[in-house]
Amino acid sequence: GGGAPPAAVDTWWDLTRPEWAGCVALSDPLVDDRTLYLLATMVQHADAMAEAYRTEFEEEPPLDDDCGDAGCLWIRALLANQPVILNGDAHVARWVGEGGETRLGLCGYEQYIKVRRGELSFAPLWRLAPTAGLRWATTVAIVDRAPHPQAAKLAVRWLYGNASGGQGFAPWFEAGYYPGRADVADPPGALPRNELLDRLWEVDPAATTELLPALRARIATYLGR
Repeated sequence: GGGAPPAAVDTWWDLTRPEWAGCVALSDPLVDDRTLYLLATMVQHADAMAEAYRTEFEEEPPLDDDCGDAGCLWIRALLANQPVILNGDAHVARWVGEGGETRLGLCGYEQYIKVRRGELSFAPLWRLAPTAGLRWATTVAIVDRAPHPQAAKLAVRWLYGNASGGQGFAPWFEAGYYPGRADVADPPGALPRNELLDRLWEVDPAATTELLPALRARIATYLGR
């Protein structure tokens, strides 16, 4: 399909424009929790989405009885713009990478590893308004009544790696992931962590859990399922 170069995309609302119809891919939100959580967080940040709408279109968001906030409005507009629904972020990244400047996709930053390895070609749009995306933390924990708790502590310490990103963290010390340790530098080729973190939204587990049943039903309706 056609579409303007990604450089012309500076807000999430651009993805709802007619010129990007059929040119935006996302992992199925009714199957992929990460995509569903992204959409839920858009609703939770409806005020920021409304402000981005005003900046982009120079008018108030056209809220109605179906969508009473700008987050819902964005979801409805995106899903009405003939998006390509795929089965997972890896498929989204490959679809985008094979389309040159004619395709956009919503996927996790860990897919950027494939660009660094020369497998795909795409660039993250991390300056989009009002957010660059979501921040996900990966937790390493010891289960209750672990049979060998001291060995488990050693395993956790090993997984956290060393100050150079080695040991157990080595497989993840690539652009697309960031270490949990503050004393470890950004992986080579990664977007600067100190610039990116302020542009990411946190997932609110309690609010998201409360929102999901109604949101999932709404998305199913928009997708005709």
